[in-house]
Amino acid sequence: MHPKSAEVLNAAAVAAIHTRHPQRAEALWRQCIKIAPGQAIAYLNLGKFYFNTKRLSDAEPLLRKALALNPRSADSLNALGALQQAQGDFPSAHATYVGALKLDPGKAETLNNLGICLTEIGQYAEAERTFLRLRELPGQHATVLARLGMLAEAQGDLGKAREHFEAALSNEPSNVITATQYAALLRKTGDAEKAVKILEALQTRLAAANPILLRALAQAELARGNDAAAHVHLQRAQMSAPEDLETLQMRAELAAHSKDLDTLDALLAELPQRIASGETAAVETARIQLMAGRPSAALACIQSAQQVLGKSAPLMCLEGDAYIALHTPDQAEAAFREALRLTQTSVKAHLGLGFALIARAAYPEARLHYEQSLQRHPGNVLLRAGLAQSLLELGDLEQAKTILEPCTRRSHKTLSSQRPTRTMRA
Repeated sequence: MHPKSAEVLNAAAVAAIHTRHPQRAEALWRQCIKIAPGQAIAYLNLGKFYFNTKRLSDAEPLLRKALALNPRSADSLNALGALQQAQGDFPSAHATYVGALKLDPGKAETLNNLGICLTEIGQYAEAERTFLRLRELPGQHATVLARLGMLAEAQGDLGKAREHFEAALSNEPSNVITATQYAALLRKTGDAEKAVKILEALQTRLAAANPILLRALAQAELARGNDAAAHVHLQRAQMSAPEDLETLQMRAELAAHSKDLDTLDALLAELPQRIASGETAAVETARIQLMAGRPSAALACIQSAQQVLGKSAPLMCLEGDAYIALHTPDQAEAAFREALRLTQTSVKAHLGLGFALIARAAYPEARLHYEQSLQRHPGNVLLRAGLAQSLLELGDLEQAKTILEPCTRRSHKTLSSQRPTRTMRA
């Protein structure tokens, strides 16, 4: 077939995505690759599609093929960087984003992704400089305000984060992503009522059901103890986008929270059918089993996956979590050490190992571990809290106070700061 036919197929696939027909889009891109295997665009778009649907192992060879066909494509480098970041390989992601920006210094998506990557590895000053570069581009002011809010939240300055998110929403009142991030922050600070009001107002303004917004509403209702309303929002989200995997995952999480084990088992049985990546399916299943208070079931799922897929940092971290829940800190320590052997960049593994050391009363080792981890992630609030806990166990109250002071001297702070919500753009 003529290459022009491939262009038509690619355009039709993009249109299918916009009209929420993902299976048709996937088939069209596959057909496009078959008739024009030398054109990078179909590999790139199909790779992005798999990335956005969490099929990371399927996305990687396509994105690398797109880059091999067009090595000077900033789009392909940006998408590959987002994939590496999602896999937890932050050094490679950082290098890939830098390469993309050398080809296209003004590419907004790459500056956004690089800023998020720097935030996640604790390089907060460099992240801020990157977001300020992004602000110089047209139409990015509100986006940057939201990213600065995310950055402030990662550093534990929740008061400043709130100011940035409010300013971002003032600039773009209908931005669903910013509204949901702000709502998550409000939940964290105990203001679930305001989170619900903001999200309901936006839902009314948009009129059409938005699954992202409905999921955020479910989380906000859950935070204020209204499980029934959360369930209704998730049902609406599933009806508005039946193929949406995140809604299915949240329904399983709600069932775990409510201890509705029959519903939970039915939903967990559906997850592997909907997630093409075996590792991702195992990670999600084990994570939700832990939420339901079933660590033995989580451990069985992890070990079964490892027999087929081998060891990976996400699976080893979950194995460590399961052993902690089973009160076997020695085995938890071994699991977290293996995760760190596989990737030194995993904050989760650093936190888990410190917790396991404290759980088995190895306080000097825990102190040394946290000090070394903070050299790699100097701004991480949870690592600082872990170091302070180990110092308290060793009887060094004054030093613990010193460690905690940067976390407590700002207004509206909390030590339970989660990683920033990812808004990477492949």
